[in-house]
Amino acid sequence: VLYYVGSLPRIDNEPLIACVGSRECSSYGEQVTKDIIAVISPSFAIVSGLARGIDSIAHQAAIDAKGKTIAVLGCGIDYCYPYSNKDLYKEIKKNHLIISEYPDNTEPSPDKFPKRNRIIAALSKTLLVTEAYFPSGTMTTVYSALADGRDVFCVPYEANVNSACNRLIKEGAALVESGEDVLSLLGRK
Repeated sequence: VLYYVGSLPRIDNEPLIACVGSRECSSYGEQVTKDIIAVISPSFAIVSGLARGIDSIAHQAAIDAKGKTIAVLGCGIDYCYPYSNKDLYKEIKKNHLIISEYPDNTEPSPDKFPKRNRIIAALSKTLLVTEAYFPSGTMTTVYSALADGRDVFCVPYEANVNSACNRLIKEGAALVESGEDVLSLLGRK
């Protein structure tokens, strides 16, 4: 069972891209996420997990670009987590879409986030990772996406850093440096 609040798109027809990454992102990760989402959000609704860092930046960038966004929660549909995202949560609940496996005010717990991540991966045909490190929850989303046969796009990071994106690119993920790269790879340019 999935619970939702907001406008439920035709998920089988609606063009969706999931965007995830580090909760402790750098200014580079923040800026590149904003830049890419600003370009792609008119063509794609942005799916993410409402976590601190890249997730909330992706949601906000989609809203700022007058696009649509979908937040998948690891808690109840009526529970805002993290609370620091309460204004963003309210905006998405009012004008976009929130999805959760959990009803009402079910509290978050560590076991719920990998389950949330599999839903994020399943909703879209493409997963965009703008900044991530090992170990991380982002990688559970990546593994779910790969298991589901989804495309994984990654933004490269500087050398000699524990970058999950760089390793994923070495293993075959598509390297993207801009929103135009994403649109081109998806045949939208």
